[in-house]
Amino acid sequence: MQSGELASALKPKKHTRPDRGNAAGPFAMLSPVANQTHIPVEEYLRTVYEPDAEFVDGQVVERNLGEYPHSAAQVRLVRLFTQLNRDQDLHLATELRVRLSPTRIRIPDFAVFQDEPTELVPSTPPLVIVEIVSREDRHTEIIQKFEEYRAWGVTHIWLADPWQRQLSVYGDNGLTAVGSLQISSLGIVKKSQCHVDRFFWGESHSSTRHETHPCADVVAPSPCPRL
Repeated sequence: MQSGELASALKPKKHTRPDRGNAAGPFAMLSPVANQTHIPVEEYLRTVYEPDAEFVDGQVVERNLGEYPHSAAQVRLVRLFTQLNRDQDLHLATELRVRLSPTRIRIPDFAVFQDEPTELVPSTPPLVIVEIVSREDRHTEIIQKFEEYRAWGVTHIWLADPWQRQLSVYGDNGLTAVGSLQISSLGIVKKSQCHVDRFFWGESHSSTRHETHPCADVVAPSPCPRL
């Protein structure tokens, strides 16, 4: 394959129903694609982006793609909550479009609903949202997104960083690193249930990251609080 053909094959695509739209632009998490015109939310909702993208006030926002540490942490979350679901009627979702407002749709890495969503794109906030750090994520962009989740009404907002093997909760004081995650209402009260070692495989990948870590401003670890 020639270099030009390879570049074309790797270019992100989108498909619309019923018409095919233009190819999506370069990746930029939480920043609208440069020079992109506004589109109505109805057009976004009938479009299938490859990979899927978010929608912010009329503009399509492409997301950073996860690598193996990101994917592995996501699988661990699903397994953990699937085990908890033996005693709880929980509804789990990965990379699901959720509607925070009429003009804002995000795609969290992982979400836990207590009541099964009745909409294809849920507008009712889940109990838990977890974002998993990708290598190109920026701290300010993560905080922006977490503030949106909080304003929407999400009770538990967590950050899982497989590169630093670090778990954090988001609250009044911003991000706080913890050794484990606990939710008393779901019976997640033992430190061993959601301990950091159960979320991440292998050793820290910090040596392969850029120098400015997206969570450099995270508050130092504290005793594992009950959320």
